[in-house]
Amino acid sequence: MLGNETGIYHFWPPFESDEKSYVYDPVKLLNVYGYSICGVAANLLACLFLKAGFEKARVCTGNGHYVCEVFYDER
Repeated sequence: MLGNETGIYHFWPPFESDEKSYVYDPVKLLNVYGYSICGVAANLLACLFLKAGFEKARVCTGNGHYVCEVFYDER
């Protein structure tokens, strides 16, 4: 939900008023919304890397932001 009416410009996860539920489906998050806040994006990427066969992927935080770290060839 984006907008000035609340003074807050994003809520996450997205809320679909038609279905009265929050969206957690990774396919929908990527293909319908196409953006997210850092914590959701980092978790989504880590899950995708693990599903793609990478052995190590994790979410790291620092300075109030989250990033995904993935290891390839032990680096």
